[in-house]
Amino acid sequence: PEAFTAKDEFGATIVHLAAMVLAGVTISGAGGAVWLRHLEGRLGPTDGAPSVLRKSVLDYVCWAPVVNAANLCLVSLLTARSYS
Repeated sequence: PEAFTAKDEFGATIVHLAAMVLAGVTISGAGGAVWLRHLEGRLGPTDGAPSVLRKSVLDYVCWAPVVNAANLCLVSLLTARSYS
């Protein structure tokens, strides 16, 4: 139907919005929860500035690139867009 392909003023469609929501909930939501539990399990509880800094750096270096790449790929796959 036209409702699924009609674009708003920013060029987004309902399908694109749904793909972004699904990717965000699964990757950032569930994946982020698993990642944070892993950090807490490996590095122990947060007990001050040094542990916050260590976890923040690991999050930025290890998890953020995975999330960004996965979101871009998953949204593109779900909306049937090509990478060219």
